[in-house]
Amino acid sequence: MPLKDIVDVQITREDTPISRIGFGTPLVLGLHKVFNERVQTYTDLDSMITAGFIDTDPEYLAAEKFFSQSPRVEQVDIGRRTIDGTKVEVTTAIDDTDYWTKINGIIFQINSGAGATPISIASALVIAINGGTEPVTAIDNTDGTYNLNANVAGTAYSLFVDTNQTIQAYTPTDSITDDIVAVRAENDDWYLITETRHDVTEVVELAGYIETTEKLFFTTSDNLDIIDKTEIADTTSLPVLIKAANYDRTIVCYHEPSSTIPPIIEGGPTEFEAAFAGVGLPKDPGSITWAFKTLNGITASSLNKNQIRNALAKNCNVYVEVAGVDITRDGKVGSGEYIDIMRGIDWLTQRIRENVFSAFINADKIPYTNGGIRIIDSHLRATLTEGVAAKFLLDFSTHAPKLADIDPNDKAQRILKNVTFKATPTDAIHKVEIRGEVSIF
Repeated sequence: MPLKDIVDVQITREDTPISRIGFGTPLVLGLHKVFNERVQTYTDLDSMITAGFIDTDPEYLAAEKFFSQSPRVEQVDIGRRTIDGTKVEVTTAIDDTDYWTKINGIIFQINSGAGATPISIASALVIAINGGTEPVTAIDNTDGTYNLNANVAGTAYSLFVDTNQTIQAYTPTDSITDDIVAVRAENDDWYLITETRHDVTEVVELAGYIETTEKLFFTTSDNLDIIDKTEIADTTSLPVLIKAANYDRTIVCYHEPSSTIPPIIEGGPTEFEAAFAGVGLPKDPGSITWAFKTLNGITASSLNKNQIRNALAKNCNVYVEVAGVDITRDGKVGSGEYIDIMRGIDWLTQRIRENVFSAFINADKIPYTNGGIRIIDSHLRATLTEGVAAKFLLDFSTHAPKLADIDPNDKAQRILKNVTFKATPTDAIHKVEIRGEVSIF
């Protein structure tokens, strides 16, 4: 049972410039067949190589940027989307050479013999695979390629091939919402998500889903409309769509693709969003703004003032050089709220749940009396005080009802309502205006 079913916390924004959010571990949702689980956790890049990722995989490149920031995240979760069908191409034909395809850890190997061609090699591998017992059927396309299809839709299988073969681009079987729901069912101990495909339709779908959670979604686009068109003229780019939806939990960035990553549909490089997200995650909520940060391993975009203005007007974050220093701007979510405010409120919400819940589990009974109500209020105040110490909150006040003012029906059901608080978050300075006068008289 989720903790929020027992301690229901809802925080609303009383001041338009402010909003909510939280902490921790990133998830990279990718298209791969390295493992059969829906998610695995890695604490360094070497363990990803050992697992079967290669250093050009977008999942690896994203993790590399997460781990490259200082301070860095402690771990990165890698999620897996559902892929039933795969196409493999024999790219190089060499006589008397062993070729192999490994499915679920089982190696199917053939020798190419004399007069080898991609067609003959692919055909031999298909026969070997279909002679095995793995839950996959191989289909010879008679052109040097072969397909691998799960015998039962949705059945996962890991896949690796030798260096003379290439696995062509994966295509997801299920919707991105179905995939992330499946990942969360297996492991929900992550806070922030990036994904490697960057299909605009899927990104918008995922943004809608994340809006129903207490998590953040960082994504990137290199669509030139973002920087070259004004907000009025641009009706189709990703940040415009996210801003129009008034999403609080999706962060859109503009950045050019890196030459090291494979082509992707919308062009948003996973490396940039991982670095941008990763620069703030290790810091305490409320203690950092995502603006004015220099990202390790990322090259700044060469944008003029109008292009920067166009992007920022759409609440799209950019990475540019200012006075010789590469910095992020402006640290906002799609709705225009600042990332640090969203993150801080998520953190505060969870801490209130945990601390108030601790009152229940550390007492034989909290009586429904004025004294018992004060116990709840004291745990709430302790959490808000922690928020002040973490420099997320500037000040706060709480209110708890008196026993005499409580509805008898609520008391009979053992529900305490109308416990409230007001708090002021610690804002950040993002722009300074200084006016002066110099006079000799």
